Amino acid sequence: MKTIENLNVSELKEILKSLRKYSFMRKNLGKRWEKLFKRGLSDKPQLLVEFFPWISEELAYEKSFKAYEKVFNIKPNKEDIEFKKVGTMKWWIRVYFDDDMVDISYNRVENKIKNSLNY
Repeated sequence: MKTIENLNVSELKEILKSLRKYSFMRKNLGKRWEKLFKRGLSDKPQLLVEFFPWISEELAYEKSFKAYEKVFNIKPNKEDIEFKKVGTMKWWIRVYFDDDMVDISYNRVENKIKNSLNY
């Protein structure tokens, strides 16, 4: 293990950058800061699939796998994805890759229709 005296300038700058980020997130993000900070330190992207409770997790995985493969160009294992049932969704799924999202749901179609009718 390196001590602070043995670190070079670029390593010290990276540590300082992380400490500033830690301080900012802890002050400004409330309860979410710890999860987001740890995710920022990890090399693994966050994979989340929100789905309508009436469809199975297996079907949600099958459809999300196709979306991850086609849109984000990755092939995740089921264990790498966090699945979340969302009762307020009107059918189907949303696929998240870190901060990017693909909406494969009735909500998307409904919003497009409303926007085209100028509601």
